[in-house]
Amino acid sequence: MVIFLFSLFTFTCLAQTEFVFIKEKPFQGNCFERDIKTNGKTFSLKVAKKNCKPDKTTFMFEYKSGYCFIVDEKSGGDQYIEKVKTKNCSTESSVHMFSQINGKSACYYLDKPTKGQAFYQKVNNKACDTEESVYKWQSSGDHRGKCLIQETTAGEIVYVYTKDTNCRPEKVVYSFKKESNFFNGSCYEIHPKGHQRYSKKVAKEKCKPDETVYIFHTPEGKSSGKCFEIDSLTKGENYIDTVNAKHCRKAL
Repeated sequence: MVIFLFSLFTFTCLAQTEFVFIKEKPFQGNCFERDIKTNGKTFSLKVAKKNCKPDKTTFMFEYKSGYCFIVDEKSGGDQYIEKVKTKNCSTESSVHMFSQINGKSACYYLDKPTKGQAFYQKVNNKACDTEESVYKWQSSGDHRGKCLIQETTAGEIVYVYTKDTNCRPEKVVYSFKKESNFFNGSCYEIHPKGHQRYSKKVAKEKCKPDETVYIFHTPEGKSSGKCFEIDSLTKGENYIDTVNAKHCRKAL
């Protein structure tokens, strides 16, 4: 048998009904309008929480979830609780800074004295940028990698993942890389000194050379094929893309 313990708080509505707030789980509850005579056995209707909202309320921040709640001042949430926008729990001491909260390193708007215990909200990494901010490309090989921000917070070096484009150099070059077979490949914009410093997949058109030709290929054992556009110089080694069959039809 499962027994639920409810915290009840009553607000007088009309002579026949009253608003009752029922706290059903931690940080969760609902407001009901119900008849006074039978305590809701005859009439009980779930209504908007604002009907149960007391005159005196305050904000409460829950560190583990990062949620902000408005609660009754008297009991601190037993008689009324409702989730609201996180920013409502911000403090006068809140600042933007890189930190690690619940095991996740990121840019936060947080209460500095308590290091986020009293309030924190994850925000865009740009909000924490300073003159000392250093972007570093972490290459994982094979034209792949991630962009990191290197920050020093309270004497400790913190690395936070950010948008890859934040590591994009002012000038890039385009590199075409073959993948699983001759007919598959991708175009990357890379750092002029190599993809180990920056690499991001872009539209194949970026790698398209000035001179190309069209070829039609039907795989062995298949009755239908596809039309491809390839570079004239290497015949598809440096560029290949699937195109509309009309291009190969015109070349017949």
